Amino acid sequence: MSAIRFLFILLTSQIGEVANFLPSLNYWDLSSKLATDSSMQKRLGVSKDQVNAILEMRKQARIDELVEKEEERQLIQGQASPILNVELLSSLDSVIVGKLRLILNDFQIDQLRRIELQQRHKRAHEIFQSQEMIVFLGLSADDVKQLRISLKRAKSKFDAERAVLLDEAAMEIIRVLPSNSKELFTQYAGNSYTPEIELRNDIELKSIPYIDEFRSIMSVRSLSTNVDLQARHSITPRQAEQLLEASRKFNENAFGPKPQQDNNFAKSLQESIADMERILNNSQLLSIYRRFAMSEFNANFCTPFERDDFLTYLEITTPSDIAAIREIATAVTKEFQSNEKKLNERIFGEICTSLPQEARRRLQLVFEGVWK
Repeated sequence: MSAIRFLFILLTSQIGEVANFLPSLNYWDLSSKLATDSSMQKRLGVSKDQVNAILEMRKQARIDELVEKEEERQLIQGQASPILNVELLSSLDSVIVGKLRLILNDFQIDQLRRIELQQRHKRAHEIFQSQEMIVFLGLSADDVKQLRISLKRAKSKFDAERAVLLDEAAMEIIRVLPSNSKELFTQYAGNSYTPEIELRNDIELKSIPYIDEFRSIMSVRSLSTNVDLQARHSITPRQAEQLLEASRKFNENAFGPKPQQDNNFAKSLQESIADMERILNNSQLLSIYRRFAMSEFNANFCTPFERDDFLTYLEITTPSDIAAIREIATAVTKEFQSNEKKLNERIFGEICTSLPQEARRRLQLVFEGVWK
């Protein structure tokens, strides 16, 4: 075992030290995340019984009483005013983690904070942007100034190298698609990866299996106010006004003080989407939905291929062909995610070299192995 690794284990074994530096990583909030986040549960191998036990623990923990006792203790000791609740929760970490150890195994406890950090910080350079992190690292004004220079350089480098990784991974999948499927994929998600294929705007919108998540109230709101999106999708001033009115109508119907009896959120949402699809023309809607489709594909190459209706649309219908494309998408996704973690780890290391020794020690304490 390396000296650094030994130091990391020694430090992290002292429950509460990290939380006292970074209050937002307190175990009470982490237990809430674990009880509700299915992806975190899957990565940690948390069973339904364990989830139910965590929910029961939270119900019976009487955390409000613990916080009140801690506030009283601080006041008795002369604290002018008790520190923020999130920091109070951090000071109770030993109590909370003791309860969690009765439910989770050692591996799950040890990995819980690391998984949360992975999910919270998708890009290594982003972890340094919060004031909480600046305080945690104990940086001076000069340190912060130097850090900002390093972050600007790191972000530019990360974005450029990740774009290359993303393009290479996406093309691995697109290259194996039959020519007719490649054409259909392009009409579905746009031709960013297939510029040789011309986009058609006369396609019947209903013939493309766009999922409901692509049709959202956020689209209506964004298109009604974001001038960059309006320019990208050729939204006219009149259409922007109509979209803004549709957004206002949605807010009134869904959240108004006296909504109609037969109105509810789901119905108001469907009406708002219908308004958007009435206001915009077919070409504009295709442009918008293609953007969402490409974003979904780039976020996880497997996701669209998991939907049977999408594969039917691509004319990939035999069991062997379906299995083959899903296997390829899974392999490419795993490889891309592995390469992205390595890129994060490298960028993180480069940023750390510009920081004082004590700041590097604290970063090791929290982030060692986060992108492993």
